[in-house]
Amino acid sequence: ALMSKLLEFAEKDKLAQESPYKEALEASRKQILTNAELNYRYVHTLVTADDQKKFFEANKDRYTQVKLQVLYLGFVSDSAAKESNGKYRAQAEAKKKIEELRTQIHTGDDFVRLVKQYSEDQESKGRNGDYGTLKKSDNLPPEIKSIVFALKEGDLSAPVLQQNGFYLFRAQTVGLRPYEEVKDEIYNELKETRVRQWIGETQNSIPLKFENDAFFSSTAPLQ
Repeated sequence: ALMSKLLEFAEKDKLAQESPYKEALEASRKQILTNAELNYRYVHTLVTADDQKKFFEANKDRYTQVKLQVLYLGFVSDSAAKESNGKYRAQAEAKKKIEELRTQIHTGDDFVRLVKQYSEDQESKGRNGDYGTLKKSDNLPPEIKSIVFALKEGDLSAPVLQQNGFYLFRAQTVGLRPYEEVKDEIYNELKETRVRQWIGETQNSIPLKFENDAFFSSTAPLQ
């Protein structure tokens, strides 16, 4: 109610016609309508079920998923920390031990047995090494993503060095995410791609003329 009353006063005092309110109102109007146009384009950009299926068929590799098991051995690089608590090991010791464990693993049962005995990741250890299912769209360190998605079913990775330990990954299953699970992702991606394409085409169609090209030079003096 107070806002309505103040607006009534502002209209009576013709503040919308005075600076800087006039310019601020115009800037707000432009911003609102610009966002409205982008939203309108997004809503009215057509993506068909056939478009989605074609995209899925052409990009199946993007929808690979891997169900992993993990065995983890930690280390500390700080010698003082190592000496203060003998249960911690140095990086070289951890690498040697995990390589030894890797040579002992021939089956999934071997992996689970060694996880129960040696793994120091308590969360996955309690699930027999189950690390869950990773998708290519997951936010993973590049060095891990490149390794785990190169594994075939039943494969065991080389020891993977991270900040405070080494990981062994075993691929339990490798497959594709079902189309029904990813079709909404594809729909949104195609919409966004087509809207960005339209924005780029619109931008390129605008005739621009620079009155002073030297203004954009790094050596041009500041004005």
